[in-house]
Parts: sequence; structure tokens; C-alpha cells
Amino acid sequence: MGVNERKYNPPKKLKEPENKDIISSLPDELLGRILSFLPTKYSVATSVLSTRWRNAYKLSSNLDFDDSIIFNTRDEDMRNQRKNLFRKFVSRVLEQCNISQIDKFRLNCVSNTCDSLIKGWVHAICLHKLVEFELSIDRSVHCELSLSQSFCQNLAVFRMDCSFRLHIPTSVTFPNLRVLHLKDITFEGYSKSSVYTSFDKDEVVGFADHELNMILSKCSLLEELVIVHCELRLSKLRVQCELQLSQLTCRNLLKLKLDCRFILSIPNSVTFPNLKVLFFKDITFVGMHSTLVHHDLNGILVGCPLLEELAIIGCDWDGRDLWFTNPLLQNLTLEDGLSEPLDQLNGSMVHFDLPSLVWFNYRVGLATHYVIRNLDSVAHAQLEIGFNDDDFDDEQQLCDTILDLIEGICSCRSLNLSRQCLEALTSGNFELPIFSKLTELELTLGIDFDWSDVLLDFLNCSPCLESLTLVQGGKRPSQRSGQFLLEAQDVPSCVHSHLKSINIKYFKGFKGEKKLVKYFLRNANLLQEMVIEWDQRYKETDFLAKEDEILHLPKSSVSCSISFK
Repeated sequence: MGVNERKYNPPKKLKEPENKDIISSLPDELLGRILSFLPTKYSVATSVLSTRWRNAYKLSSNLDFDDSIIFNTRDEDMRNQRKNLFRKFVSRVLEQCNISQIDKFRLNCVSNTCDSLIKGWVHAICLHKLVEFELSIDRSVHCELSLSQSFCQNLAVFRMDCSFRLHIPTSVTFPNLRVLHLKDITFEGYSKSSVYTSFDKDEVVGFADHELNMILSKCSLLEELVIVHCELRLSKLRVQCELQLSQLTCRNLLKLKLDCRFILSIPNSVTFPNLKVLFFKDITFVGMHSTLVHHDLNGILVGCPLLEELAIIGCDWDGRDLWFTNPLLQNLTLEDGLSEPLDQLNGSMVHFDLPSLVWFNYRVGLATHYVIRNLDSVAHAQLEIGFNDDDFDDEQQLCDTILDLIEGICSCRSLNLSRQCLEALTSGNFELPIFSKLTELELTLGIDFDWSDVLLDFLNCSPCLESLTLVQGGKRPSQRSGQFLLEAQDVPSCVHSHLKSINIKYFKGFKGEKKLVKYFLRNANLLQEMVIEWDQRYKETDFLAKEDEILHLPKSSVSCSISFK
């Protein structure tokens, strides 16, 4: 072998990895923690893996039962078999597990599988200390549930969506509760002496001495409060509930949702320094009806400096002026409920100064006057107003009022205007602002006018429009409905340079509508799709011939597709 030659050493064979089950060798405490992240049915399923796993599911600190799998099949025999298996499964797990080590419990029942067993299951769980408790039953299963201090001591999350009657002794506290969600729960009142009546009528308008207020008064760490469709009973009589919120309850709240016919009582000294989401539905504000020093709706909003989402639906604020001046608010929904009057804002002023607002859903009666300081950041707006002609001095005032609201949101990217908005707008002489950022527009036609009254104005004022939705009204469109566009001397810049999508809803197939279609097909150079949705009342035997006629109309955009629904 030469001096410079190297000895060849063949590569060593890599040692094959051992087929070792690392997870099974973990200590019980860590294994139980891993299994706690799984729904209980999967945790129990690990018992077939090996002898080590046979009883491992009992180490989990989480019990999560859900019977929705029953409805994954249409086979009735299979459903009945799954119902029986689910009942036996839950009962067996509760018997074999060490419930004293359970931190989280969740039970979701959407069938009538376990009506006779649910009470026993829930009562057994509520005898122990839990951190999270969630119960959802999608039927009327009547049960009285009494909570002890032992159960509530460590409770951080408490969710109940069921028709239970909840009883909490006055001595019970909730020192760690952060999330409280209650739906369809019934509470008991304490004494008739707490009922007070209205000043002008002999009727019950509020009852404050009840278990729900007692619960809230003892929640100093609460971050989420959601109360939906709950009710109060006193001596088997249903009475209206006055919900009282103190500074102790409100100081840490991040989310507050009240969807029930409650009277809301909040002292003037109370604020919501951390609240980000606020939802009121069917609420009456006690500040409107009482001589006591309580917040009205405006007072509540002023006390929410960090508010980002706000919804007020079907509430009674007694028709006073409204002020929206929250600097961080991004989503605002105002709606009249079906059971509430549409004229709360008659004679009232609405003030908007919302520099961060992005979503604006305004579906209430038209106010007499709007003061808009800042709505420049609104990107998506939907306006659906109601009005009474008698509330305005003349038709021009009605037109000017809705025009003020439209001008305030002219920087939006998508805009949806109801037929009432267009009726108010066309009641007088109007000049639309320039919608410089608008790319999506939806207009709904009323019964007293047609597209010749408004459409060309919006097209001329929307230079960047890409998507247009036209919702037809109830009457037969006139010949002018499309002819006015064909006769227009200049095609709006958005039609020939930007418009890509057109959707016509409640199409009836009349000549005026076909002229409208013909105009857009002839002039929209970049049009990619046109969707025509028939009004089924007018879809007669010759509708195929009308569709064929439209399909053969000349198009300036060769890539445009036309479809019918």
C-alpha cells in the first residue's frame, strides 16, 4: 500500500431505532393531562391499546359527552342503538371515574336520549368541586338544580343552556367565576315586597330581589356575562326582572350580552372600563322610567371607553336623543325589534362620532335629525329605515334627512340601501355625494318608483363600482325602467371600466327589465358574470324563451357568463 493511499473503511450500519412506546411510559399525572384534551369517547377508546391504557382514561380531569353523533345516520335502528350505547357509556364512565379529580365537565344532549338520566348525572357532578361546567340540553327537561359552596368555590366557567330552575343559597359565593352564560334558566324571586309598579299604571314593571342579582353581586372577577331568554318566577307567577349591575360586577367585564325582556338598572357611578363587546336585545333601561339616579342608554355607552362591538336590538330607550362617541368602536348594529315601536327616534337627534367604525348596520326608524362628526372609516354599511310622512314638515325635509345619513357614510366600500331609504330619498330633490371607494352596491326597489328614479344617479356617483345587486320591487316595472339607461348620452365610467358582477333579484321578465339587462351587457366591458334570480310568481311557461332571448343578446365582454336561478 502506497504512502499516500488511505485505508478504506466501510460505513458503519446505523443502529435501527428501538420500537419503544414512549407515551405509555409517561407518569400517570402527565398521561392524564394529555387525555384531558380529548373528548371522553376518544379518551375511553384508548383503553384497547394495551394493558397500560386499560384504565388510563380514569386519569383524565375532563369529562366531555356529546350525543350529536346519534344523528349522523338516517337509519332509525342505528339511531336507537346509538342512544342506548350513549346512555350506558355516560353512566359507566361516571361510575368508574374518580369524580373528585374532575376539573371540567361538559354535557351536550340534542336528542331525547337521556331525559330520565340527565338529572342524576348533573346532580352527581354538582356535588364536587369543578373549574368548568357546561350543560346544553336542546329540549325541555325540567329539573331543579341547587348549587353548593363546594361546587362554586373553584368555578371559573359556568355555562347552562337548558330549561332548568336554578337555586343558589344566599350564602354561596363565586370567588373565581370569570365566565357566566345562562340561557332558558328560571330563577326564583324572594318576596313580593320587592315588586314595584309604574307611576301611571297599576302593573308590575320590575322585580329586583331575586337569585340572579344575588349571583352577580358576588362575582368580582367576571369577564363574560351572557344571559339569554331567562325568566323570573314568584309564587308560580312570571314577573318582569330588574337586573342590577354594580361596579364590582362590571369592572372586569370584557363581554356583556343581555337578550331577554329585562329592565336594566345600573347606577350612574358604574362604568365598564374594560368592556369590548356589548349586546342588548329587548332590554328596557330603568333610567328612562325611574326617578332614581340610574344610567340611561347614553350613560352606559359613555362608560365604555374600550368598546369595539355594540348591538342594540328591540330595546326601549324611550325615544331620547342618542349619542355614539366611542373612539374604538368597530361594529355597530341598531335594530328595532318586531315588538317595539318604530317611532322611538321621531323628534330625536342621533349623534355619530365614531372614527374607528368599520361595520354599520342601521335598521331603525328615521330620526328627525342626524349630526355626523366622523364616520369616515366605515367600510360596510346597511341602511333599512322606517318613517312616517306625518313626522316631517314636508317631503323635502324627509329627503334631506336620509341624505344626511347617506352622506355621512359615503366613504364606505359596500353599501346596502332598503326600499324605504330610496323612497325617502326620492321624495324630494337630491344630489348624491361621490362614493369614491364604493365597490359593492345593493339597492332595493320600492313599489312607488322604478330604476329610472335612482339608478343612474348612483352609477354616476360610484366611479369604482365592481359589484351591483338590484332587488326588484313588487309592482310591474315600467318601460322606463330600462329605457332611460339606453337613452342616456354618457355611460357612467364605472359601467364600462370597473363593473364585474351584476345580480338582479326577483326578475319578472318584463320589457323594462330586459332593456336593463341589454344595457349592461352592451356597455360593461369588464363584466364577468350576470346572475338573474326569477320571481317565482312570474316564472311562467315561456320563461325558457325569455332566458334564451337574454342569452343571445350582444355582449361587450366575451368572458361574461349569464346564469338564471
